[in-house]
Amino acid sequence: MRTTISAAFQTVALTSARTVGTLFGTLGVLSAASMLGALGATNALADTTVDPTDPAYRCDVLVVGAGGAGMSAAIVAREKGASVLILEKMPRAGGNTLMATGHITATDSNYQAANDIRASSETFEADVLKAGRGEADPKLVHHMVAHSGEALDWLMGLGAALENVREVPGTQEYRLFRPTGCETVGSEIAGALLRRTETLNIPVLTFTRAEDLVLEGKRVSGVLAETANGNRFVIKAQAVVLATGGYAGSQLLLTRFSPADAHELSSNSPGSTGDGLMLADRVGAAFTCLKDVLYHPTAVPLSGAILPESLRADGAVLLDPEGRRFVNELASSTEVSDAIRENGNYAWLIVDRHTVQNVPVIHQLVSEGLVYPAHTEAQLAVVMHASARTVAETLVRYREFVRKGKDEDFRRPTMLSDLSDFPLYAVRVRPALHGTTGGVVIDTHARVLDRHGNPIPGLFAAGEVTGGVHGASRLEDTALTDAIVFGRTAGEAAAAYARQAPAERARNHGAKAPVELPGLAAQATHGAMRFAESEGAKPSAN
Repeated sequence: MRTTISAAFQTVALTSARTVGTLFGTLGVLSAASMLGALGATNALADTTVDPTDPAYRCDVLVVGAGGAGMSAAIVAREKGASVLILEKMPRAGGNTLMATGHITATDSNYQAANDIRASSETFEADVLKAGRGEADPKLVHHMVAHSGEALDWLMGLGAALENVREVPGTQEYRLFRPTGCETVGSEIAGALLRRTETLNIPVLTFTRAEDLVLEGKRVSGVLAETANGNRFVIKAQAVVLATGGYAGSQLLLTRFSPADAHELSSNSPGSTGDGLMLADRVGAAFTCLKDVLYHPTAVPLSGAILPESLRADGAVLLDPEGRRFVNELASSTEVSDAIRENGNYAWLIVDRHTVQNVPVIHQLVSEGLVYPAHTEAQLAVVMHASARTVAETLVRYREFVRKGKDEDFRRPTMLSDLSDFPLYAVRVRPALHGTTGGVVIDTHARVLDRHGNPIPGLFAAGEVTGGVHGASRLEDTALTDAIVFGRTAGEAAAAYARQAPAERARNHGAKAPVELPGLAAQATHGAMRFAESEGAKPSAN
C-alpha cells in the first residue's frame, strides 16, 4: 500500500507570491473547504506518494511545536509508554510560553488545599466564560478549570517553583501563581518542562518545520518535515499533536482576519505564524474565532520588552502623555490597551523603588538608557516631557485614594503603593499584539474536529493553535493554564490512540537519521533557559 500526502501548504514566507482564492472565507466556525487554494496552497504535492519501504522516522506520537503545550503533550505521552518525537522550527524550545511574564491560574490544587488557599473553581469558570463574550465553548472551559489544579501540582512536581500565590485584584480569589524568585513564569515553566523532556530522552528536532500532514485514508499518520537547509523527509506516527501556537506573527493571516492589527507592534515569538492552522486545514479541520486577537498593554517599543502585569498589580500606575491617570490599571488587558490607544497611543508606567526590586527587566532598561530613575516629582515630569504641576497634582490625588483605600476616579480595586518610595521610574509603553484566541476546533480529549463535528483520526491539538477555549477574548493569566492542561490532555489521548492504531509500533532510539539536523542541548539551572547547538537526538527508522 502506498501512503498519500495531502497537498502541502508552503511556509508563510513563500505564500504571498502564491495566494489563490480567499482565505478561510467567512469568519466564525469554518471548514477546510473555504480555505482550500488560499495561502499558496497549490497541488504541487497532491499526487506525491511515499514508498513505505523507504527509510523514514517512526514514532508513536509526533508533536509539532516545543512550547508549553507541545512539551507537556510529549512528556505525558512518553510517561504513558509511547515513543515520542518533537519537531520545532525555531532554534530553541519554549515558544510563547518562554516569553510569558504574568501568572498561571489554578484552582483545587493539592498545593492550595494543603496551604488553605481560597479559590473557587466556579468563579474561575464563570470569569473565563464572561471574558469570552459568549464565544467560548463551555465544555472546554470546564475541562480547563477542572484540570487546572492538577496541572499546577504537576508543574511543581517537575520542579517549577510556583509557590508565590496572588489574589485576583479585589476578589479574595487566590488563584494566580508565579515564581518565588526573579524568574518570569514563562522561563520557570519552560525550564521545568525542558528538563523533564531531556530526562525522558525525548528527541527535539529544532530548525525543522512540519510542511504537511501524511494521510492513510482519512487517518493522519505522520508529517512531511523540512529542515532549514531544505532537506525533506517523512516522519511516520500513530498520532500527531499540533502545538504550533497562534498566528499573531503572520502579517499575511492578520491581514486576512484582522487587517487593522496587521502592522501593529508584536510581542509574539517569531514562530507564531499559523503553521498548525494551515496543516489542519488540509485535512478538513473546522476553525473558530479566527478574527479575535489579544493585546498586551505595556510593551516597550524601543527594546521589545514586555512589562509584567505584576507591576500594575503591585502598585504601578499609568499616566497619559500629559501626566494624568486615565484608566483602572487593573482592568483587563483589552480595556487597558484600548484606553491607551484612545489617549495618545502610548502611556507612562510609573513604578516605585520597592516594586522594581525583583523585576530584572526594569533594571535592564535602565542599563540600556531607556529608563531613568527620578528622585523627585519634578524630575519625573522632565522624563515624561509633561507639566510638573500636572504630574504633582496627579500623584497627590492618587496618594489620597491610597490613604482612603478607595479609587474615586477609576475604581481600581487594590492600590498597594502610594508611589512615595523614590526613585520612581517612568517607562514609556504602548499596546503590542500579544496573541490570538482562534484556531482549530477541538473536543475535551484535544481531538481536532472536522466541519461536521467529528474527530479527525490521529490528529490532536493543544495551546494557542486551538480555538474555543477562550472565545473572543482571554481572561488574564489563563494562557499557560490552557497550554498545560490541554497539552497534557492531548498527550494522554494521543498515546491512548497510538496504542490502538492499526500499525506497527515504533521504538524511539538508535536510528541513523537521513540528514544531519541541528539539535537542542540545554544547560538548565533552576528556572533558567540556556541553549546551545549540538547534534540532535535521532529517532529510529524501521
